[in-house]
Amino acid sequence: MKSTARLATAGAAALAATALLATPGLAATQHNQHPGGGRAGEVFVQTDATGGNAVVVYQRDGDGTLAQAGQYATGGLGGILNGSVVDHLASQGSLSYDAAHGLLYAVNAGSDTITVFGVHAGQLTRHQVIGSGGSFPASVAVRGNVVYVLNARGGGSVQGFLRVGGALVRVPSWHRALSLDASQTPEFTSTPGQVAFTPDGRHLVVTTKGNGNDIDVFAVGPAGAPAAAPVTTSYYAPTTTTSYYAPEQSTAVTSYYAPTTTTYYAPAPVTSYYAPAPVTSYYAPATTAYYAPATTAYYAPATTAYYAPTTAYYAPESAQTQEARRFFQQLAAGTATP
Repeated sequence: MKSTARLATAGAAALAATALLATPGLAATQHNQHPGGGRAGEVFVQTDATGGNAVVVYQRDGDGTLAQAGQYATGGLGGILNGSVVDHLASQGSLSYDAAHGLLYAVNAGSDTITVFGVHAGQLTRHQVIGSGGSFPASVAVRGNVVYVLNARGGGSVQGFLRVGGALVRVPSWHRALSLDASQTPEFTSTPGQVAFTPDGRHLVVTTKGNGNDIDVFAVGPAGAPAAAPVTTSYYAPTTTTSYYAPEQSTAVTSYYAPTTTTYYAPAPVTSYYAPAPVTSYYAPATTAYYAPATTAYYAPATTAYYAPTTAYYAPESAQTQEARRFFQQLAAGTATP
């Protein structure tokens, strides 16, 4: 998320850092630009190495060509926010160049310190390493004799300093907590991103990224003291705002303020393109039965017998038949008489 160039050379591979350009107007007088070529200024790059942070100096020629001119240890450690892959500070302004006083300020996120370098003829001299007044310093801003550092962890905070000669003096009363949710994840998108002065120096601006999605603006007094609380402006329209709906003649509109994934639809009073509920149904009501009720029997009841009862339907024996049957029984027994 660095706004300035990130450089990587064979002598300083994979520099995940901020590069600061010392332009002709901001550099020392001997760094004049020559349109046809020649020395034009310096570029400062921070390594953010966790084993030992350093600033690499590149010489810039008039045609834009860079050549490494030296590397200087900050006396502090680089840092890595959880979840980060390339930009481990996830911030802008981790280096700040004070051209008026020939000073370069660098954050040491891994050791919670700030390094002050003197800049002269393209070379750095380390003047001071001082505590940042918080945890994981990620951005630094300078205006005249006032310097502010943004600490990213612990809910975020800004800490003010006064420059005295080539060193900083921390002012305890110039500390302001941002009160962000320190437990929000992923950390690299949930920590504040940058601190900067407005061009007139009357306000200090802090961006908070995903942890609040807002810009905090502190008024700055004549001596450099910040207001007790910031004025906060959200990046996106607040949820209570009702003016982002489409007009009644439209069905939908994409808000220019809401995130690109959000589409706002017209409010309920918009005329429906479907028939209202009272419209006569084109189908029969649910209560109308088009089939015989389940209680209607289309077959004979189960109690109706379609076969003859168990009563025998044979004719009774006549007297002659009975007499003949007795005769044959006697004949079989040998007692019959003609």
